Amino acid sequence: MHQADTVGEATRAAEAGADAIVAQGTEGGGHVGVMATLPLARMVIRAVPKIPVVVAGGIADGAGIAAALMLGADGVLLGTRFLATPESPYPDGYKRAIVASDGHDTVITEIPDIVNGTVWPGAYARALRNGFIEKWLGREGELRRRWKEVVPTVRAARAAGDADRGTLLMGEGLGGGGCDRLRLGRERPCDLGQTGGGTLHALCRRARSVDRAAGLALDGFGHLVQGPTLGERRLL
Repeated sequence: MHQADTVGEATRAAEAGADAIVAQGTEGGGHVGVMATLPLARMVIRAVPKIPVVVAGGIADGAGIAAALMLGADGVLLGTRFLATPESPYPDGYKRAIVASDGHDTVITEIPDIVNGTVWPGAYARALRNGFIEKWLGREGELRRRWKEVVPTVRAARAAGDADRGTLLMGEGLGGGGCDRLRLGRERPCDLGQTGGGTLHALCRRARSVDRAAGLALDGFGHLVQGPTLGERRLL
C-alpha cells in the first residue's frame, strides 16, 4: 500500500506493483501534499482503475466516509480521529487538544521534522499551530542550527502532556462536529456509520444503488473502511 499526494506519484506506485494506493489530501495530519482531498481522490481513482484506492485527509465522521465512497473510493483511512482514543500513545493533554480542535488551528510546516533532526527536503507536515510552532515560524534556519538544544524541551512537553510546547501532528477534519462524540476514548466504532442523513449503507444505496457500497470494516488502529468493489466503482 503506497500513500500518494499527487496523481503522478500514484501512477508510478501502481506501475511499480503497489497493491493499493492511499490518496491523501492536504487536510490530513502529518506529512501531506498541497492538493485537497476531494479533487485528488477523484483524479487518482480515475488514474489507477485496476487497483484499490483508499482516500485519506480530513475525514473524521460518517459523512466524510460517505463522500469518499461516492467519489468511487474502495475505502477510507482515518488517522486524527483515533488519536484521542485509549489505544493511542498520545498523552491526555494532546488528546484534549485534538478533541478541542475547530479545524482551523493547524498549519503545514517543516518545524516538526527540523526539531527532530530530520533532513527531508521538500517535505511538510500538518501540525497544531500552538505556542511552540508560533515561536519558530519564520525562524526555521535558526531552528536547524539549534535543534539539539531545543528537542529536549519538545520531548519534555510530550511527556507532560503539554500540547502548547510540543509538536502535535493532526489533521483538519475535526471541525464542525467531526469529533463531537469522541469524548477522549468513548467512541463507538458504529458511530462512524451514521451520517446525519441515515446509515452509510442506506445513503449509498439511495445515491448510487450500490448494494455493497458501505460495508464497513474497522481494522484495529488502521481503521480501513471498505467501500465499493472495483467493479462497482466503475459505475460511480
